[in-house]
Amino acid sequence: TSNLSANPLLEIDNYDVIANHGASIDAIDEQELYYLMSRGLSKQEAEKVIVNGFINPVLAEVKEGKFQDYVVAWINNNL
Repeated sequence: TSNLSANPLLEIDNYDVIANHGASIDAIDEQELYYLMSRGLSKQEAEKVIVNGFINPVLAEVKEGKFQDYVVAWINNNL
């Protein structure tokens, strides 16, 4: 399976503030692709389904609808 991990880190010491954020993503699982492709999806369609499946729960937390639309459109146009 594919994995997505985002880990914010804040270190605050009086007037000295350091903020870091990291995110990582693994490659799409070949077995997931194979399964979706065996159901009639093209490789490109299968990749879109998998990526949208990961990003939709994150976008559900975003209150800005235009940003949600932008991300979904970008995924659909660039995969």
